Amino acid sequence: ASPEATVIGIDPDPVQLDRARAKARAAGLSMRFEQAFADALPLEDGTATGVVSSLVLHHLQQATKRAALAEAYRVLRPGGRIVIADWAKPDDLLMRLAYLPVQIFDGFPNTNDNLRGLLPELIREAGFQDVREIYRRRTILGNLAFVSGSKPEGARGQPS
Repeated sequence: ASPEATVIGIDPDPVQLDRARAKARAAGLSMRFEQAFADALPLEDGTATGVVSSLVLHHLQQATKRAALAEAYRVLRPGGRIVIADWAKPDDLLMRLAYLPVQIFDGFPNTNDNLRGLLPELIREAGFQDVREIYRRRTILGNLAFVSGSKPEGARGQPS
């Protein structure tokens, strides 16, 4: 949709990066891939117009979630947008039970923030504004939500 855009895929796992490179080549897409963790992004301050995270934060303990959100804030330009797709607070008992395998596999300490519905609050605490859930879907592993926010216009570096 935006051929002039530079898209950078970031993952700490070299195997996943190789898979992503192969998929991009097969689709004829020109993308850059970097091996890095979410709490240490290989980008200059204020250079990204958008940050997208898909099913990453539930793998991280809260301190690392906070560090990853601070990194997203750092690399975004003022007015830039973050969109996070991850597990959300269950709507009901069925969705709570569906989420249990995720918690067992990824660890209760890591997944508890998602279970409690804390991601929007953590995103706000990182300095983002207009934080809201923009999409929610029931899945076989629980509720999946997309949450977005933006870095305030005129903001520099980390929030005060």
